[in-house]
Amino acid sequence: MNSWRLLQGLISVALVAALCPGLAEERGNESGRKEAPSTERQPSSQVYTPPPPANPKPLIKVTVGAPRGSNLDIQFSLLVPVDRVLAWNDPTLNWEISRDMDSPVRLIIADPERTQPVFDRVIAPRAEAGRRVIRFSGLGIRLKPGVHYDCTLCISLHGGCSVARDLVVMTEIMIEPP
Repeated sequence: MNSWRLLQGLISVALVAALCPGLAEERGNESGRKEAPSTERQPSSQVYTPPPPANPKPLIKVTVGAPRGSNLDIQFSLLVPVDRVLAWNDPTLNWEISRDMDSPVRLIIADPERTQPVFDRVIAPRAEAGRRVIRFSGLGIRLKPGVHYDCTLCISLHGGCSVARDLVVMTEIMIEPP
């Protein structure tokens, strides 16, 4: 008779645990068995907010082909924001070239109000096919917000930076005010 009552008690506890899992946990597990943890997700008070994109503005390509008279089949582009305004906290530019060149890539940034360029240096010893990023912070370039700068990127085919003889892309850029 005792075994019959014990069996009824175990069945009752199992039914209560199956039908009301919260009630069985509150009252304690009378059968002595461990129950599996609940698979329900508990609501979180923190909401994930993804970081903003590095450059939320759409980019345009300023592209140049091979100079006249050369037999090069090449595309050289500078990618800049549509409004030509770069982020003040981490200004970057992108450039791309359609094929490898053994010529150096030179960046010139000039303030029209000054006679000497703000920056004039070879940034890559050779142009490799694909897209590259120019990080101003990595090159030590510090530009003043709100000033319009002339930006020239060239691949020197003949030792200079001539529009007629070399691959030269030019645009105007500005750093946004903080």
